[in-house]
Amino acid sequence: MQKASFGKFTFITLLGMLVTALFGFLGAPILRVQRNVFGSFRYWTAGLVLFVLMWVFVQPLLALMLWSTWLVVGIYSEFEERGSANLWTAGLSVLVSSLILMGGASVWFAQAGVQFSDIFSQGLNQVLNQMGVSSIANEALKIDPKKLMEQIPSAVILLMMSSLAFALMLDRRMAALMGLNFEKIAGEMRLLDFRLPDFMVWIAMFSFLLSFLKLPVGLVNIVGSNVFNITMGLYFFQGLAVLEVLFLVFRVGNFTKFLVYFFIVGQLFFVLSAVGIIDYWVDFRTRLRRRKWSEGNQNNGEHI
Repeated sequence: MQKASFGKFTFITLLGMLVTALFGFLGAPILRVQRNVFGSFRYWTAGLVLFVLMWVFVQPLLALMLWSTWLVVGIYSEFEERGSANLWTAGLSVLVSSLILMGGASVWFAQAGVQFSDIFSQGLNQVLNQMGVSSIANEALKIDPKKLMEQIPSAVILLMMSSLAFALMLDRRMAALMGLNFEKIAGEMRLLDFRLPDFMVWIAMFSFLLSFLKLPVGLVNIVGSNVFNITMGLYFFQGLAVLEVLFLVFRVGNFTKFLVYFFIVGQLFFVLSAVGIIDYWVDFRTRLRRRKWSEGNQNNGEHI
């Protein structure tokens, strides 16, 4: 293990800034290592300095992206340090960072005199052209920029949610790669035990219904679809927890894990969301652990 020197602090801070600016939530584990190893004061001071420098000399939107990711990791870590790490404080961290990102971007667009809808439409057309989708095919697919813009609030929340989730899942591995000692905090959230409250499944179903009903008030459909997107994101991580327990029970190797994550998580992520919802009725993890316990009693008492 290496000493937590100032040079190491500078390297991790700049690396976290670069990865976050380029790849969004993938930089969150590095920021969590920085917060855990070097403490609260250095973490927040470095974040504020980098935010101001990027806003002035680089790009305000990138600065907001960096600061919002810094916020979601930092706010949750403050709760965690005080023994209040749970689903609700994680949700508060995600909500605050999402509002900062959306509010800051709205203020910047207004001050710059730029219409976000125009930029969004141009960007969407460029992406479709790069994918080889012509304007005629676009009309056939009925890709409406306005409808996509209505989903931006849930997209931002899902981005911040993913940042926090990946930070919690990969923090120790990232610290090990950097040769740093990561302190374990009592009461911290664990992926294997992640489970949403029972009432969330009914919110998911009700929001799904609202997103498709033909109602005179269009705002109801917009709110319903955004809430549904967020709940699907939450159930994705519950399905991921089920998958991780499955890997442990059957002692799946790293290569097989990589293949499963590549094809299911990378390509068919809605499958894990469905698994997370079904887990409300089936409780896969309890059944898997009981099976392993039963096998362990027949094989020298090994169990998980």
